[in-house]
Amino acid sequence: MTSNSNNKTYIIAEAGVNHNGSIKIAKSLIYYAKKAGADAIKFQLFDTSSIVTKYSTLAPYQKNSNVNSQYELIKKLEINISFLKDITAYSKKLKIDFMISIFDEKSLKLINSIRYKNYLKIPSGEITNSFLLKKIRLNKYKIILSTGMSDNSEIVNAINLIAKKRIYKCIKNRVIIMSHKHLKKIQNKIIIMHCVTEYPTKPKYLNLRVINKMKNDFLLNIGFSDHTIGIDAPISAVYAGAQFVEKHFTINKKLIGPDHKASINFFELKEMINNIKKADEVLGKDLKEIQKCEKKNVNIVRKFLVAKNIIKKNEKFSLKNLTCKRSTKGVSPMDIKKIIGKKAKKKFLKDEVIKI
Repeated sequence: MTSNSNNKTYIIAEAGVNHNGSIKIAKSLIYYAKKAGADAIKFQLFDTSSIVTKYSTLAPYQKNSNVNSQYELIKKLEINISFLKDITAYSKKLKIDFMISIFDEKSLKLINSIRYKNYLKIPSGEITNSFLLKKIRLNKYKIILSTGMSDNSEIVNAINLIAKKRIYKCIKNRVIIMSHKHLKKIQNKIIIMHCVTEYPTKPKYLNLRVINKMKNDFLLNIGFSDHTIGIDAPISAVYAGAQFVEKHFTINKKLIGPDHKASINFFELKEMINNIKKADEVLGKDLKEIQKCEKKNVNIVRKFLVAKNIIKKNEKFSLKNLTCKRSTKGVSPMDIKKIIGKKAKKKFLKDEVIKI
């Protein structure tokens, strides 16, 4: 996965289950994600019998899928090992990072069998799945942890379980770092994604200000996994501090399936990416320094020490005969103590720049 050290937002096109079980559609999603400029394409890997019972009802957003139960819906969208290897190879061919979300232990075993080396995404619904979390090894994978439907205590518990260390504790929803030593070891291995699990999410529930708060609390990279309609929210999330953005993506919103309607198409994805690039440009980096374009103005706009009135040769510099005005480059007023009490080596006329 590409480093985020250059202050560029890392953009994940979430194909999810929008392949509808078709390898042809899956490859189209990969192709168009790359063409739009996404950094990564992500799919979902799960074993239906491991994640849902045959009696589980459909969520409201799933009811347009022409099935009667979650089991029936999800079963049609499973990826087998042949499918997985095919789309992994195609992503590599197109030079776009390939990522996968896992929902169960069987899927983790499958990933291990193909020597998968990219980031593993832990979806929001699995943040309390201790059976899965305790089997993840950070020496094998880096993790993206989605946090929809959770509070700080659940995020803390999940990270501690993944890391196999008590790095954080949570008191009244306040995060406390217990071990900076162990935190340092996971800082380049775990990304937290702020997320609201509602399809689609109304803007009033987004709570984007928490992104910067989470960054300061956990001292980890923070991203945003978006479920709103349109592209405004992910762009806003970048301005709120998100370093990674994930957005559901489809080649056709009219296709039958649970996520197509709430996904963006190729043109929207391309527009979103272009706008995020603009955001990256104006946001720059989190270091206050003199900008290259400013340097030519320093000696014009800043003030320097000048003679307040005529200063005779050998007269001592003092607050009575010195002031500061815009002039040519000279001694900064911040350095006045360095010359107070020294004798003038020459005569200075009023407003003449002091040089020693």
